[in-house]
Amino acid sequence: MYEALLQVGTARADILGLLSVAQLQLGKRKEALVSWRNSLLAEKAIPRRLRNIANFLLAMLQLDEAQSLQRKNETPNTDFLDGVDIPVWPKDLPIERDDQAIILALAGCLVKLDRNEAGLRLLDSGFAQLSGDPDFVAAAVSIMLDAGSAGKALSLLRPLTSAAHQDNAALFIAHAAAALASGRKEEARALSL
Repeated sequence: MYEALLQVGTARADILGLLSVAQLQLGKRKEALVSWRNSLLAEKAIPRRLRNIANFLLAMLQLDEAQSLQRKNETPNTDFLDGVDIPVWPKDLPIERDDQAIILALAGCLVKLDRNEAGLRLLDSGFAQLSGDPDFVAAAVSIMLDAGSAGKALSLLRPLTSAAHQDNAALFIAHAAAALASGRKEEARALSL
């Protein structure tokens, strides 16, 4: 079906991105990688490019999880990411709720695939607009902790757990986790009281 749509030529990058996920699910990994890379070449708009990358990596991680249940202690090969430009969110483009979900999902995938620097760079581009958004920051903290960036998470959380957000339990839990990961046991204990 996707291949027929490609013949028409409409929404080429989106169709190639969807085709790559379908091919991946059908076990056609090489074809999936070709379609995915072509989708990235065809897509210039950064939000859609990030979405295509996120969709493919999510599908790849699901496939790798299923396969790792069969093959124990084998780390996934991430060579397919070599040379792939992971853009950051443009400073002049507002970040909508759906965009926040894409940033968080893609950053999480990148960290799971040991591409911590790219994942943190993407989160930083989101923080440029959303560092005061308690929901975005709370959701990003676990990704930051997995990437070994507890200190930065702590610096983002401290202002948010002030009097203005006293009713947001997720922030306090995230703050306590970041404090503990940073070796600040007393701060973590004070937040859990």
